[in-house]
Amino acid sequence: NIKAGMGDLKWSYAQLAAAMTREGCSISASSLQKSVVPRVKADGSEHYRPIRVDELAALARIFDQSMDALTGNRSRVNEVTLANAMNNLDTANRMLVAAVNTLLDAQIGLMTASQYAPPRRRQRIAEDAERRWQANSAQFRIQPRTADHHSVPISPEAVLETIESLRTLLSAVAADWRLQEAVRRQDAAADRQPAPTNDPQIGSSAWASAIQDERAWWNDPEPDDTIVDSDGTILTEEDRYEALMHLISSQSSRE
Repeated sequence: NIKAGMGDLKWSYAQLAAAMTREGCSISASSLQKSVVPRVKADGSEHYRPIRVDELAALARIFDQSMDALTGNRSRVNEVTLANAMNNLDTANRMLVAAVNTLLDAQIGLMTASQYAPPRRRQRIAEDAERRWQANSAQFRIQPRTADHHSVPISPEAVLETIESLRTLLSAVAADWRLQEAVRRQDAAADRQPAPTNDPQIGSSAWASAIQDERAWWNDPEPDDTIVDSDGTILTEEDRYEALMHLISSQSSRE
């Protein structure tokens, strides 16, 4: 079909390669010819140079045809595309796991570094971290590698919202893990067996549900914008972090 399109336009491989370059897909005439004319191997089998997706998209625009209609031998192109997609899945999976672990380490590091700081200093650290995160998020883009300046745009809005939810979840994981890890180390140092508990494992769905209920309580303070501790002490806005940590500690000690 590519050869037929060249015949209709009375183009050489050099002319077609030049047209593809103008479409934003740089390719040499010899490379293009290897994708159309097979090379015969010693065993008599034919070998084509695989056509990349961006090359196929450029050809489809030039010949005003769909990519499916243009390929002719669909299975050959689809096999290459399928193999690339599978490799990309493996790569994306590894990168996502690494990114989640890195983000979790960052949240734990922020909490560890500021754990003994005064409330106002801790608040400034949190604000600095938030500004840095938002500055990086502003550069976030979603665009397929095969896209060009004619491609349909993709908004990152929904993905960014999902990433924000993940960051919030990992922040809760980090806080709870630090607390329980501190208790575990204290028990180990004192040669004590950990107290039995029915609490769900950190990061489980049941744990996330409990955290969500706790956050709902946290975001619904009394009308005078104060929080009453379990012993009746009135705490101000500045001390909310301490109040939450005290609440979690109190629950753990009662269990």
